[in-house]
Order: sequence, then C-alpha cells, then structure tokens
Amino acid sequence: MCGLGAEIATEDCEGMTALNWACLRGKLPAAQCLLDNGADVNHATTIGRSSLDLAAFQGNPALTQVGIVKNLDFKLKRDGSRD
Repeated sequence: MCGLGAEIATEDCEGMTALNWACLRGKLPAAQCLLDNGADVNHATTIGRSSLDLAAFQGNPALTQVGIVKNLDFKLKRDGSRD
C-alpha cells in the first residue's frame, strides 16, 4: 500500500482506515509506514475508536508507543470531537 499510490485515508463501511486495521491486527511495520506517509493517527471509526484504542485492544505496546510519538490527540472524544 505504502508507495504504491493507494489512498491512505480511505474508510470502509465501519469508518476503519488502513491505519486502524494495521493497529487492530498488530502490524507495526504497516502502521509505521502509514503514519510516515500521512495517515491520521487521530481518525476515529464510526463507533469512536481511534488507532490507539485498537492497538491497546490488540495488546500491542509497540503500536501504542507509535501513536504517542506521532502526536496522538489525547483529548479526542469517542464521538470524534475534541474538548
């Protein structure tokens, strides 16, 4: 996907982006590549889950660290709005 011209921000019917899927599936190299190429670390799915939520659910501390380093917005609310 990275470097092949795919649209990074494309969402599926649940609002999941490639970054959300990479975090949910524990794919650190894919997540890092997507972030390095402009993926939105603060994007929330239709039910308000961020990449950090999905990485934490997956139990992957390395993915969680990537989100923190890449300017994760800790004020992001479940509905996608901010304080």
